[in-house]
Amino acid sequence: MEFDLDVLLQSRTHPVEVLALGTPAPGEPAFPRLRNQIFARLAERGFRSIAVECDRAAGLAVDAYVRGAGGTLDDVLAAGRGFGGPAADRELVEWMRAYNESVPPDERLAFHGFDALRESTTVPEPATGRTSPPAGARDVGMARNLLDVRSREERRGPTLVFGHTRHLRRHPGPRPAGADVDPSAGAIVADALGRRYALVVFSLGASAALRLAAPADDTFEGVLGAATGQGPVFAAGRLAELAGPARVRTDAPADQDYLPLAADTLADCDAVWHVDRFPAAAAAVAARIRELPGVTEQQAGPETPAPEAAWDERFFFAGSERRRPFATMVGHDSPGFDEESRLDRAGVYRLNIELGRAAFEEEFGYPPREFAEHRAGIDFALLDVVVPHPVYAAQGWACVVNPGAASSARVERLLASAHQRAVEREQRRAQRG
Repeated sequence: MEFDLDVLLQSRTHPVEVLALGTPAPGEPAFPRLRNQIFARLAERGFRSIAVECDRAAGLAVDAYVRGAGGTLDDVLAAGRGFGGPAADRELVEWMRAYNESVPPDERLAFHGFDALRESTTVPEPATGRTSPPAGARDVGMARNLLDVRSREERRGPTLVFGHTRHLRRHPGPRPAGADVDPSAGAIVADALGRRYALVVFSLGASAALRLAAPADDTFEGVLGAATGQGPVFAAGRLAELAGPARVRTDAPADQDYLPLAADTLADCDAVWHVDRFPAAAAAVAARIRELPGVTEQQAGPETPAPEAAWDERFFFAGSERRRPFATMVGHDSPGFDEESRLDRAGVYRLNIELGRAAFEEEFGYPPREFAEHRAGIDFALLDVVVPHPVYAAQGWACVVNPGAASSARVERLLASAHQRAVEREQRRAQRG
């Protein structure tokens, strides 16, 4: 049986009251989007609340809004600290309000903030002059808030918790020699709840948002990323087998508050969810495309106008004007829109190639306009097989998930043809002035 969150919850010897999702850094937008998807699934299983690492007072305002209070969403999010930045935060609040309008009052979802930023014991933050609790006091405050959330929600259903792994892990993490070891919020809550506390930590490969390149093969993240086609959720028992003597990643920029996977984190979590927006194997294919004459590449990210959902996607153009790509690469699903290729699996990505109508019919035996009649017999998740694009086949696009030896000659031919069509298109545009 493939391991996922449903299997994790069903396999527990005690019902889970708190399912904690720990992120390695706050700046990667893929994590809050996954949080939203997971919470929507868990709501169907009886979860009735979510607690997010944001100011608790802000959480009260969001909770009132999702339960039908007046005011605007912009005002609610503007008042928060630690919530409302990523587009996924807005999407979560809008979804929760709509959900609550469709169910009886006793089934409505609740929103909580559990951060302790405004506790009374504070110290200045060096960069801003604002005040925050010392590390240990902040985690104690977080734990107190989370346990209070559970006392409020105990009779309604379990709670999903979303925050930095640094706060949600069961062990306190490394400290300088001689320093006091303060408990993390997760350690305190896990001590109170025992087996009713479950922890899933996110792992991250490459990320444009965090300026992270692909991890080295011998790091924990690199090992998970190399488990091609597996996951993305890995059970704790499977991690020891995969990771072995892996080392801790050290390539993250210092300003990203990034916490790499380490042996102690893996030892006390229940599962790891690996996220890789652009797997290492995709880099070699991208390099081959860039070698075609006159090709320019654009990577979507924070410095581009692309929406957060498209960050880390690659677009390849014939010429510098970048009007229309002839090929693209994507390493993640778009839930509800483009997920039949199952790009959330570890080490999996997809190369998309614009064939045009004539070449499409030559390759697949029917014109793009007849794609709908044939799609039922296509497995879009197969590796190394050229198939029509699950979304844009009607526009003459094909794709291949993890192109390799089996599809190599065909892919090279299709790329060369698509590139030539794009060159000719640019030449015609230039002649028209």
